[in-house]
Amino acid sequence: MSICIVINQDGSFSPSSATPEQCTGYLMVTPQEFNNFTSAANFFVPLTMGQGALIGSAILTVWACAHGFRLLGRMLSTSTGDSE
Repeated sequence: MSICIVINQDGSFSPSSATPEQCTGYLMVTPQEFNNFTSAANFFVPLTMGQGALIGSAILTVWACAHGFRLLGRMLSTSTGDSE
């Protein structure tokens, strides 16, 4: 459970009964809460090697298709590059 700590006029710290949302000082958290805030598992879904390879090959496939369409468009283009 997190605790709100405020700084007194003399520079000392004292705990406050404020909720974490209303805390105007420092919020002290337990190591477990800190790990929950900063763990990468909260931001990224862990993938297996197979899932990562599937996503990578899908990206490469889309890039290859786009490159192919670009080349096809250049071959079918009737413009010669002249400004006239």
